[in-house]
Amino acid sequence: QVAVCNDGSPAGYYWRPATKDAGQEHIWFILLQGGGQCYDVETCKKRAHYAVSSKHYHKTRWMGGVFAKASPVYNANQLFVPYCSSDGYAGNVAAEDNPTG
Repeated sequence: QVAVCNDGSPAGYYWRPATKDAGQEHIWFILLQGGGQCYDVETCKKRAHYAVSSKHYHKTRWMGGVFAKASPVYNANQLFVPYCSSDGYAGNVAAEDNPTG
């Protein structure tokens, strides 16, 4: 079973391996693109084409922002997951396990 977009096309990702010998080979920076989920058949039918399919994905993608050379994680393994499934991302961590308090 593979992850799929709303239209049945395979989900995808963009990956840039860590810079060799830069000291961040053990770090993974993963960004899940936001997009706003749909919650019933009608709202899912109204989704923009980019939010429901991977058919328009290019082989490579230029990334700025947190992926730019000025980023503190620039030399780390970088993974970007485009949004195409209209679902929501959520996490669950107990307060006592949360490293940020």
